[in-house]
Amino acid sequence: MSFCTRCGCKLKLNLKFCTQCGLKCDFSTSNKDHQTKDKSIVFECIVCQNEFSINAIDTFNAFACIKCKSIFSYEWKNNKCIINVIKKEKNIPKELIILMEYFEIEYPIEKNKLKTNYRKLLSQYHPDKVLHMGKEFKELAEQKTKEIIKNYESIQYWIKE
Repeated sequence: MSFCTRCGCKLKLNLKFCTQCGLKCDFSTSNKDHQTKDKSIVFECIVCQNEFSINAIDTFNAFACIKCKSIFSYEWKNNKCIINVIKKEKNIPKELIILMEYFEIEYPIEKNKLKTNYRKLLSQYHPDKVLHMGKEFKELAEQKTKEIIKNYESIQYWIKE
């Protein structure tokens, strides 16, 4: 029985490619060469500190950070995974990351998505919606509205025109 070197699934002998991942397979090599074990690695991006898991089953491959789009490669040497930076994207300041999380948007920032989420937050916490609940709720809603506006003005600084 043969196994795919990329995804590790069983190969059908009458096909010349893996049905799971599409890798062309050479059946002349031994089964031991094709067999790979699932090696999942938790990786923290050095650019944006985003933590995610990669499935490192090949001897050499590349991947990109979902958040900042930086590109990395990895290779296995002496049963250790060595990760190298191929393309380092612009550093995203922590203040901007906090603001992006506040408005539930991702990098690169899309103006339309930001504006939609800003308006959605404002409508949730607008003081007019809690007038019937009393003075304390109105004051709390006013505070939250001011915070939303302040954060929106802050994130505008980071957006290129």
